[in-house]
Amino acid sequence: MSVRRTHSAQLRCPQVYHRFSRECSSWWTHGAACRETSGLRGVLAVLLLIAGVLVVSLPAGAAEIALPEYLRLVLEENREVRASLARVESARASVAFTAAEQRMNVGLKGETARVFREEEGQYALSLALSQRIDLWGKYDLQERAALLALDARRATHAQLVNTLLTDAESAYWTAFMARKNLVLYESLIHQREEDLRVAEERHRVGAAPRLDVIRASVQLEKVRGEATRAEAIHRDALASLARLAGGMAVEPPKAKLEKPELSFSLDLSRAEVQRPDLQVARITEELAKVERDLAKLGMKPTLDASLQYTILTDSSKATVPQEDGMLSLVLGVTLYDGGATKADTARKEHLVTAAGFDREDRRDSLVKELASATHRWEKALALERTKAKEVELAVEELRITRLRYETGAGTQLDLLDSQVNEQSAATEYLDAVKEMYLALVDLRSAMGEYAVQYAHEAGSTAP
Repeated sequence: MSVRRTHSAQLRCPQVYHRFSRECSSWWTHGAACRETSGLRGVLAVLLLIAGVLVVSLPAGAAEIALPEYLRLVLEENREVRASLARVESARASVAFTAAEQRMNVGLKGETARVFREEEGQYALSLALSQRIDLWGKYDLQERAALLALDARRATHAQLVNTLLTDAESAYWTAFMARKNLVLYESLIHQREEDLRVAEERHRVGAAPRLDVIRASVQLEKVRGEATRAEAIHRDALASLARLAGGMAVEPPKAKLEKPELSFSLDLSRAEVQRPDLQVARITEELAKVERDLAKLGMKPTLDASLQYTILTDSSKATVPQEDGMLSLVLGVTLYDGGATKADTARKEHLVTAAGFDREDRRDSLVKELASATHRWEKALALERTKAKEVELAVEELRITRLRYETGAGTQLDLLDSQVNEQSAATEYLDAVKEMYLALVDLRSAMGEYAVQYAHEAGSTAP
């Protein structure tokens, strides 16, 4: 992961600096009044002052991080993702456990017995192999159920990743646009300061009334207030980024503002294949069918085979003589189980029906979600084009109005109106671009693109 650190050497907390200055002053005054401690207090005062300067002048750093690296960082640091991956591994182990239960059991059996009064006894050592023979395909169904459970757990994990990365990218672009908004207000402050300077200069030479200066000052303070609000929003956005990244202070790079582009096709059939929640619904329905078929085998006869070979014995009456073997087959037939098989089969049949309805409902929700996301994207595109034109016109209007005011051909009220229009158009354009980014995030989420792009992190790759 490539990150770049940016540092600021500005004072982060002037109050801390003033507090240390007061403390140093107090130490210095008391030190002069007390001859015994004047030298020590003087040294401590100097050290305290140096410490205060160092504390307030330490650079505050945040790692600049690109979007792909940020999304991977979120996956690495999120505890819920780690827990879900552990559940995927548990399901993988369950597959191995199911297969192991179906294999032949091999054991070594030793026996000894002794009658105390006759002081006689016997012993035997034998090798035993046992295996339940699958007559009805039960083992295949059990393996199929275990594999489907693993696939369902993978898809559930991918669904978590799709949801989490949707929130993460939304937070990323929110922080990116909050920074752009803050930069906009900083430039507006410089413009209003220049306008105030011009108003003061014109008032000084008698070309404008004092009211123009007051109005320009009010406009400057308004923009400063909006800038303070924009800075708070930017800090909140960075806090959201850090929370999703496990507490790491990160921020989007200070890149040029560009409009996002739709780089993937919007296809319902493709979304049905990619969306993890639909995968879960399909797998759950298939798993319910397999479990129903297993329930139907409840009263089927069972056949157990075993092979015993006696390695060593001192008894002449042993069932299996020494160095001989015995093959045995045991057939079990259940005549009546109290209706358990019938009830269990009916229960599983209802689960199959329910899973089918869940799958259809999930598909209907996908259709609505994809249509809503598409509409949002199209609306954002149209809004961006409109706001871009408004910005172009507002900037030109402000340029002409400012020029007329500076030459005495226009009034300050016209200039103030143009300033408000230009500020409103600029902020609304940034909001329109932000809406484009967020609409694109919705489309990616609706198509399941995050689960596809981060397939390995999503745990959806084959074992």
